[in-house]
Amino acid sequence: MKKTLAIILVILFGIALLTGCNSLSGRYTLISMDLDGEDITELFSILGIDINDIYLEFTSDGKFVMDMSAIYSGRTEGTYTVSGNTLTLTSNGDDVIAIIQGSKIIIDDDDSQAIFEKR
Repeated sequence: MKKTLAIILVILFGIALLTGCNSLSGRYTLISMDLDGEDITELFSILGIDINDIYLEFTSDGKFVMDMSAIYSGRTEGTYTVSGNTLTLTSNGDDVIAIIQGSKIIIDDDDSQAIFEKR
């Protein structure tokens, strides 16, 4: 009986570890932003903007918040889905596709790119 219980606990612990490793949950802060191929991260510093105040936050129930109020009055909320290394953010009926690379999320638009990293 004790051996069976121990095996069940080990299996459950393993499942919890595997699930946790793939979890997007948490806060990702902006580490760089390019506009038309130019890194504008330094400009934020010159203007006194702390890029750590610009972030994406994900919950385990499939919701996200993007807070960019440090650079403009804007906070976006929505839902997200993950398929492989592709992250789809949906807000107000619009989708934004991002790439997950390890602890980083890369949002690439026609003329801009933002990279967030889990801290």
